[in-house]
Amino acid sequence: MVRTYKRKTDGPTYSEEDLKHAVKHIEVEKWSYRKSSAHFKIPLGALSSHILKLRNTNIGHPTALACEEERYLVDLKAMEDRIKKLCLVVLWKMYVLKALHQILLMNGLRFYMLF
Repeated sequence: MVRTYKRKTDGPTYSEEDLKHAVKHIEVEKWSYRKSSAHFKIPLGALSSHILKLRNTNIGHPTALACEEERYLVDLKAMEDRIKKLCLVVLWKMYVLKALHQILLMNGLRFYMLF
């Protein structure tokens, strides 16, 4: 289905430079939000939400683990996977040697295992 909605406004009437100047006046020259909004003709809500976005970069709950702790756990998990594979190879070799030992014993031959 084709969209037939036509926007009634052309978007913001202020430029990005005006917004930057307004923020600079608020933060550096300590203008009020209202004074800066009226002077640069920027809506008060748009100005305040832009300033809040600049100040609150860490939105949301803090993470449970620090980056180093998380990296350590990932490395530990990878090492555990490698050890499991290594253990499986060692167990497989032991199984083959025991099976070989039993076969040789059945045939009357001697076989000494070194482990």
